[in-house]
Amino acid sequence: MTDVHPRLLVTTPPKPDESLTGYLVRLSALNHYEKLVWILSMAGLGKGSSNWRWPALAFCPTVELKRLSELLALDLPALDALRYPPAETTGHGMGTHLFFGAPVPRNVIQPQTPKACPECLKESQHCRRIWDFKLVTCCPTHGCLLVDRCTDCGKQLKWYRPAASMCACGFDLRRAPRTSMNDAASRLCDMLCGVCGFPAVPEGEVARGDNPLATLNLEQFVTAVLFISGRMIVHGTMMGGGLPSLSNRETHDLMLRTASIFEGWPDRFYDFLEYERSRPRCRTRAGIMDSQFGNFYGSLFAHARLSHASFDFFRLGFAGYLELCGEGHHVKRMKLSLKYITRYAALRRLGLDQKRLGRFISQGRLKMVTLKGWRGERVLVEAESVEKLREELRRLLGSSEAAKCLGVHRGVILKLVAAGCLKAVRGPSIDGSKGLKFDPRDVENLMRSITNRLPECDPLFKHCPDLRTAVNRFGHPKLGLVRNIKAIVAGKLLPIGSSPEAQSHSPS
Repeated sequence: MTDVHPRLLVTTPPKPDESLTGYLVRLSALNHYEKLVWILSMAGLGKGSSNWRWPALAFCPTVELKRLSELLALDLPALDALRYPPAETTGHGMGTHLFFGAPVPRNVIQPQTPKACPECLKESQHCRRIWDFKLVTCCPTHGCLLVDRCTDCGKQLKWYRPAASMCACGFDLRRAPRTSMNDAASRLCDMLCGVCGFPAVPEGEVARGDNPLATLNLEQFVTAVLFISGRMIVHGTMMGGGLPSLSNRETHDLMLRTASIFEGWPDRFYDFLEYERSRPRCRTRAGIMDSQFGNFYGSLFAHARLSHASFDFFRLGFAGYLELCGEGHHVKRMKLSLKYITRYAALRRLGLDQKRLGRFISQGRLKMVTLKGWRGERVLVEAESVEKLREELRRLLGSSEAAKCLGVHRGVILKLVAAGCLKAVRGPSIDGSKGLKFDPRDVENLMRSITNRLPECDPLFKHCPDLRTAVNRFGHPKLGLVRNIKAIVAGKLLPIGSSPEAQSHSPS
């Protein structure tokens, strides 16, 4: 009796990290088929190689895999799990597919250009799913460059081969020479595989704290890498344009240049911006930034794929570059905040001159940082300390405001400063500013130093309308307000009725 649903003589479930195309190659070898297309023909996927050269079955949900699942004796959901389904159904844009559960551009998933790690094939003769990813050029386990060409015949690897570890010419790929890599591109591969959840990624220097990619998820990671790498190749785009035509070695060299920018952040990014600025382009564009940086500037601030706050490190780096170039006036329009700013920007922010700024620096109220790398050494000011000082200066009280708080006229404030009862934090003799400025806390403490010496039963102990009313509780009004305050603070004058001896004593 003829079997309505034929099955392969030898079947086995796919390995956890195996790709769909690699799984079919392995089954073809286990069943000793001369051609892989035999399995496709029995599954009704066509005799020709068009579907296989451009493996639509790995991407397109309209390609029915029910007959293939019956042929492989594998549940259809388990077979579908090996595919890269479109991400449009999850609310993402056209041209994206799910890779390890994250939407990434179709151009970075390249099962039609197979790669292999000779060391991995020695351990297990199956094709890893991570090898389908165009941005992964090195093996995360063994740290060697992936092979996409046969070292014997020199041709591009194809899926029409006897086994996963064999080239179509019969050469054993496990004997291919190992090219060890320990550069920025290999570390980027390690980070990328770690984001994918690859179990064998080594720990240590992979996720460097100064690398902005270390905090991104897979979708954001790929977007950031493509944003930079797409500027370095012909027809490069943020959707991976220009990548499919590159060999694995060419892709590795591209990733090396890209990864070095992130590892040397932000100095290498500044160098990259210099390169972008120097590129020939139409100078008749509207706006200074557009004419100097072209569509890079527009993409950085307007592209939907870079709109998430996770990509603010790009915009902050761009703003930092403008500051270092003396073009910080553009930063305010961008509404960006920086970690470090130039001395000139600090002067404008605080409304000071060089001399007064230098005094705040010598007092330690402004933190200076020396950055090395791009264009030599640059001495910058920590933006956080500038904002903190600006807030302190904003809260300072002038002589008239301090007089209003104490309920006295402005002349009394000047006498209190001369007598040492009230200390000014800014003034002509302090930092060269025009008028005296006082810390609100010092003004309040002066009032409290008087009222705290009153008995607790006195109504003025908790609330006193002005300084003169509080001083009158101590007597000797003819001595003058300032002399009385000085005597009270020194403890030489007590409240009326506290001690007869104290009241008969008049301060000298």
